[in-house]
Amino acid sequence: MRRTDFEAVGGFDPKIFLYHEDDDLSRRLRAERGPIMFIREALVQHRGGESSPRDAEISALKAYHMARSRVYATRKHGRPTPFASALFSATKDLLALDMLWSARRRAKNWAYFKGVVSTLRDGGESKVAK
Repeated sequence: MRRTDFEAVGGFDPKIFLYHEDDDLSRRLRAERGPIMFIREALVQHRGGESSPRDAEISALKAYHMARSRVYATRKHGRPTPFASALFSATKDLLALDMLWSARRRAKNWAYFKGVVSTLRDGGESKVAK
């Protein structure tokens, strides 16, 4: 992506924290600059970065913000019923059988549900951006 294109659409939306920032950016680029292209072979390498550990606390934190970002981004781009579809997905995950055997999965699914519900207060805008 050209820097000029990135800057022309305002860069990343600071109201999105963790997840869906690429969806939002892609939609704005397409609307402002025209068709975009997906290149399967393209690689992005993070310098010095690493994945977060797969523990219950980290999974819950990520799931909470993923839910909030999903509702915010889908609402921002005029998708129908963003809250209802995220709530349905969260409820379905809470009823899944694998919740019985995995503490990490329970923490993750409850946090996602709480993240969806929290958007009723503020629409899902990141508290980090404020």
